[in-house]
Amino acid sequence: MSWALYRWTWRVRAPLYLGRPPAGSLNRTRLFVPARAMWGALTAELTRHEAKDGAPKYEDIGGTLRDRARIGYLFPAEYIEGKWRAWLPEYRGGNGLVWKHEDTRKSHLSDRSFRHRILDARPGTSIDPRVDAAEDGSLRETECIQTRWRGADGFTAPGVAMTGYVFLREDTLRHRMDSIRQVFVGGDTRYGLGLMEREGKLVPDERFFGDCVELDGDSPIVATSVLRAHAAVGESESSLSGARERVVGWDGNRLDAGEREEPLWAPGSKSTSRLRWHVLDRGTWAGTSESRAPPTARYG
Repeated sequence: MSWALYRWTWRVRAPLYLGRPPAGSLNRTRLFVPARAMWGALTAELTRHEAKDGAPKYEDIGGTLRDRARIGYLFPAEYIEGKWRAWLPEYRGGNGLVWKHEDTRKSHLSDRSFRHRILDARPGTSIDPRVDAAEDGSLRETECIQTRWRGADGFTAPGVAMTGYVFLREDTLRHRMDSIRQVFVGGDTRYGLGLMEREGKLVPDERFFGDCVELDGDSPIVATSVLRAHAAVGESESSLSGARERVVGWDGNRLDAGEREEPLWAPGSKSTSRLRWHVLDRGTWAGTSESRAPPTARYG
């Protein structure tokens, strides 16, 4: 059975904290929603919606999503000319990481400028119950993606959304996905963070952020020169430039580093030519055995 590609958009209704390694007393956040985080949020919501007789089946539903869905990373989006347009990361020689709008000719923003537009920091501390005062050395700040873009006079610009794609194998799963109107994603959700609400329905699409796709294999394939997920590259491919990082996370009650222990290339990393990438069940990408895409190839 072939895959179907859909685009979806989620409005940020509460600040998002999508953890990454801290810098001193600052808890930093990613500027995108990794597939693993979205998979966990969808698993939790579907399980709660479909639980019968008080017996939730998190493992079964999570396994179904991994088998029949490939969840893409979500990137910040801004409402422009009647459409949610994503801001996408890209590494450029001489500039490092920059962010640019999809489908527009607007100039790019540096990573520093883009983070200024979308992030704010929340102070916090631990309380020592013995003295009912702040614990020594516990003062910290936590970066969060805000619900509105920062304008000249503060966070008064239009709202922030996160947009991306999901590959599905069957219509029944699409209907189940359509029933989910909101999710809590990321960290500190117990403290009111992480709420996102979906805008409209899943919209069928033929391209992945403008890039060609193949939908007939065991896993979908994206042909692109810029990564839109963390990716592992075969030994024969050394044309990428960008950043690499270890990607780990909790899977149930165990720490899972995925199938590969070496660092993965980060979203925005760029190759000198268009390559073909398998979208894996964890949402990360892997180079195909025939990675280089022919320039005249036609894709679904």
